[in-house]
Amino acid sequence: MKTIIFYSFVITFILLFIFSFEFTKKISKNLFIASLPLSALQDTEINNYDLKPIESFQEDSGSQQEVKKENIITKTVPEYSKQDQIDDILEKIDILNQQITDLRISESMQVESAQIENKNLPEQAPESPVIEEISQETEVNDQLYTNIETIEYSFSGNNPVYPKILISEVQISGLGDEKQEFVELYNPEEKDIDLTGWYLQRKTKTASSYSTFVPNILFSGKKITSKGYFLVAREDFVFVNQADIVVDNPLTEDNSLMLKNPSGEISDKVGWGDAQDYELLATINPLQGKSIGRKIVVGQPYDININLEDFELNQPSPKTINTTYVFVEPTILEPVDLVPPFVNFTLDTLQKSLNITINFTLIDPIGLVSPSGIDSYIFRWQKDLENGAWQEETEQKVDESPISINIQKDFIGEDEKNYYFQVKVKDTAGNESDWLPTIPATTKISLFKKILISEVKTEGQSAKDEFIQLYNPNDILVNLVGFALKKKTSGGIESNLVSTDAFIGTVGPMDYFLIAPQDNDDGTKNYMGEIVPDLRYSGTSFSIADNNTVLLYNADDQLLDKVGFGTAVDFETAPAQNPGENKSIKRSETFYDTDNNEEDFNISGQEDIEAPLIIEDLLESELPQDIEPHTVVINEIAWMGGLDSANEEWIELFNPGIEAVNLFGWELISADGTPSIQLSGLIEVNGFYLLERTDDDSISDIIADQIYTGVLGNGGEDIYLKDAFGGIVDELNCAQGWFAGDNDTKQTMQRKDPLFLGNSVDNWQTSQEAGGTPKF
Repeated sequence: MKTIIFYSFVITFILLFIFSFEFTKKISKNLFIASLPLSALQDTEINNYDLKPIESFQEDSGSQQEVKKENIITKTVPEYSKQDQIDDILEKIDILNQQITDLRISESMQVESAQIENKNLPEQAPESPVIEEISQETEVNDQLYTNIETIEYSFSGNNPVYPKILISEVQISGLGDEKQEFVELYNPEEKDIDLTGWYLQRKTKTASSYSTFVPNILFSGKKITSKGYFLVAREDFVFVNQADIVVDNPLTEDNSLMLKNPSGEISDKVGWGDAQDYELLATINPLQGKSIGRKIVVGQPYDININLEDFELNQPSPKTINTTYVFVEPTILEPVDLVPPFVNFTLDTLQKSLNITINFTLIDPIGLVSPSGIDSYIFRWQKDLENGAWQEETEQKVDESPISINIQKDFIGEDEKNYYFQVKVKDTAGNESDWLPTIPATTKISLFKKILISEVKTEGQSAKDEFIQLYNPNDILVNLVGFALKKKTSGGIESNLVSTDAFIGTVGPMDYFLIAPQDNDDGTKNYMGEIVPDLRYSGTSFSIADNNTVLLYNADDQLLDKVGFGTAVDFETAPAQNPGENKSIKRSETFYDTDNNEEDFNISGQEDIEAPLIIEDLLESELPQDIEPHTVVINEIAWMGGLDSANEEWIELFNPGIEAVNLFGWELISADGTPSIQLSGLIEVNGFYLLERTDDDSISDIIADQIYTGVLGNGGEDIYLKDAFGGIVDELNCAQGWFAGDNDTKQTMQRKDPLFLGNSVDNWQTSQEAGGTPKF
């Protein structure tokens, strides 16, 4: 208390002395000095300040009134508005009050220390010092304004004493983004501090008063740990993920920041550049991309209440100890390209073709100097990540050293395989990248899989003793997840038997998949067969009956197969017969699919005994006399591909005979083994059979009868069409060059007469138009 009374006496004495010494001088500089602690006054020159007398307001004291004149020291500044000057005076009074408060806190701490040492003595409640009302009458520009502020502090339990929190670091802009701004607070205390009720204010160079920068509502519930940091960052800043509070208020040059506790007391303040407010001397404006941060002395932020001395230029370090920015004079070197190129892949994750195109772009980016350009690259690939066995191709040089170049590579893969790709690229300056991308570009090849409905039973021992059997004619396992099995009534209403969400399971190559109804809730069986079904549907909700259609869809909602029977309204070409009681309709042969339900299906036990029996190893001499094995010919070949892609190759067969031919077991093969196509299906009298390479896109508007793989060489091929017994039905000896067709115009090679030898060059012609005449 003695210290407080002493300081109050000294300040009052100084004011009275200045007033009596120079009554007529301006007050600006004296008010500035009066607002400083005495230690600062000792070193403050006042030569550039004038004194101006101010009459204080009369203060009531019983029946007497006392008028005092005080010398208030104020700094000479340009003429401001009335409110600006009032705010300026209020700010300086706040500073004076804060300094007195600091002294009282110190005095209180001493009293508490004494009480601890004398804890055996009876406790005495400390007095609550009060600062009386400050009443000042200020004359500015011949006008009278009054500032009255009453500040009362108590160190009893009623008014809390708040700890000191420092503004530790400030950044106002980044190198590439003006929103790279943050304010960092530091807790020098030995305990965590609850920030509820605290707030930050900001004042610009030209503002007349402080405005809210971070309102107290954003500090609500927040804490700052002992010896820890608290970060306020601006939206869209790179450090926003580290921030404790995010705001969209800007910071600029020549600003001031003031941190206040819940009682409105100033905990810390910093001004930079030409700021209006600061602690004794403003610090420098932060450079672009740099911050101003408190100096670190003995591991702690420096604070002597002089911004210029406390702060220095920093390398931004939010939420970590401040790092002094040290300018390093750059070494001037000849400009060199030091940045390696990189790679961008454009690749679909799923491919519907074995023959795919891999697209990637090589880019030599701009660094400190212009890029030197792409020199070369190496491409590598791997299948199913098999033990790290990358297949690395030879280095490919790039002509003319472009800054960027698009590369397309043709690639042939296998069905149901995953493939991974990477590229290593080098520029002409010798900078070489790693294998890129770091996570390899990935795709999976998955061709269209034909799954057939092979058998249907609608009624057995009961009306729901039924089943539907599927068949996988492919040479690989097929995942059935996402498939759908539906039925259509004789009235044309379609509904689910097994929905997409419920369809699960796989079917192996050349294997069957059985679907039947569930048992009833009471345990009675619906399906009475001995073979356990692979999948069941609700026998209560769903069933099939005579005159229905059964439809199978894949996971892409493509219709794979359908079978209509009886008087069904939906079928392939013509409906099959109704199965009848305890019977089923079943495909005549496993692969037999002519898209004609009547031809493809027979009632079980009533197969067509007159159909030709095909035995794989039967000799041609053993053929029945009424079978003509040489009724199918190679009719047209698009060996050059199509207008859109050289991969759009196709081959057309033609049946000039007098009866349909089952192609099951037939083979179309090249002498070099590529392509080698196992045929199936039926080719009608005077009908065509279209084979498209890789997928069904070679001829977009015509559905292929079969998809094959293998490339036809542009230089020619020897091609043979063999029947189920291995006999050569037709052949083209074009190894020395194709008989007709044009690779440039994409005109196909067409047969003139199907009854004349195919191995004669005179029996072939070039189509009149590009793309030929498939199935025509």
